[in-house]
Amino acid sequence: MIKSFLWPFPVYLVLFLTTSSPLLRTATGTLAGFYLCNALYLLILSRSITIKRRDTILRSYKGSPQKVELILENRSLLPLFSAILQDGGDHRILVHLRPRERKLISYQILPQERGEFTQGPASISIYGLIGNFHHRLVVGDKALLIVFPSLQKLSFRPSRGFPLGSLRSASFIDEDPTRFRSIREYIQGDELRRINWKVSAKARCLYCNEYETAMDSPLMLFLNVHPDSYPLKYRHVLMEQTISYGASLISEAAKQGQAVGLASKAYLRDVEEEICILPEGGAATALLDILARIAQGKEPPWDLFLRTASMLPYRAQAWYLGPDPLAHSTLLANAVVKRGSDFRMYLCHLSKDAEERLRAERVWVKSMEGESGAQP
Repeated sequence: MIKSFLWPFPVYLVLFLTTSSPLLRTATGTLAGFYLCNALYLLILSRSITIKRRDTILRSYKGSPQKVELILENRSLLPLFSAILQDGGDHRILVHLRPRERKLISYQILPQERGEFTQGPASISIYGLIGNFHHRLVVGDKALLIVFPSLQKLSFRPSRGFPLGSLRSASFIDEDPTRFRSIREYIQGDELRRINWKVSAKARCLYCNEYETAMDSPLMLFLNVHPDSYPLKYRHVLMEQTISYGASLISEAAKQGQAVGLASKAYLRDVEEEICILPEGGAATALLDILARIAQGKEPPWDLFLRTASMLPYRAQAWYLGPDPLAHSTLLANAVVKRGSDFRMYLCHLSKDAEERLRAERVWVKSMEGESGAQP
């Protein structure tokens, strides 16, 4: 390590010992001592500088900036005058550190593709006292970067559900008796259990309690990434649009406190799997991790969809995402309705013939491109 930036020292040392000129001896001795100090400076700092990652797992959305943070520490009593910090790619940052200083270095990246990537390893090039010699220190730690699909502006507004949930509802049927809202005067036809007897006794007329209306509406997505179901033209684009649509719905439903689930037959880390996760609370991040890594499968998913439909919780929202399922739409819709669930279809390409056929089958359908859908 010292050889790379100490090589002029022997030359000046030999000149210092062999020359007879006092001026030349002074010059060569000064230069020899300087290069020796420079070598010791680089040696001490190379063993005293440490780089650590603040987060070893980073999660971001496609097209959204993500902050990467590194902790740089100087454990020596010498200052670090100049160094270049690099963390893979073209991210180079000029840093300075005082003795015993610890500094947080951050920069932003902009992922352009969904998937699983590595960020790093980080390295730092420590420059000497005159800047012409440096030592490069490589840190082996890498960060795992998980890029979720890009999100679209979608809303989660289910038409059905059951009470005692967290999703706001306009129907009085979904009133939650544990969430008191206000008091109003009695109206003929109100149930006796609504009457607030203490307030009524003080006011000498009947008053009734009003409660917050909220419902529980778990969301189950049937995601079709079977390549043969998509048209050959723009197949990759349409599949990415479908995955992005699913991620947007999962994210929006989770924001409103709803349980989310996913069913799909696809490749995950080079292994084809049957993904069947029934709606659970707090599962949104795990599902987004799956959608970040998911790749097209070889087997059609219809058997998996029908088996999953038979296990749906009561009054769940079962939504199909993908291309037109053709004859499988009726079978899947009937299996979902038998569980008392609400079935919807979001198609990446909705032709006029498919719209008329699904309308005749009384299936709720909408195009992902924003075309007008058919609702029975």
